[in-house]
Amino acid sequence: MNNETRWKTRRAPVLAATEARQGVTPHATRCVLGWGLLPIVVAFTLVYYPRL
Repeated sequence: MNNETRWKTRRAPVLAATEARQGVTPHATRCVLGWGLLPIVVAFTLVYYPRL
């Protein structure tokens, strides 16, 4: 089966991309992202500026 045949036999998605992504991001998700990113920023700061 060549690539052209595979493309023609694929099924169409049930939902469009924007319909599939709909939803609300809870506040806790943003907090976890922020608190998880903070130690990384501090670590990189200490590596690049060790005398601070």
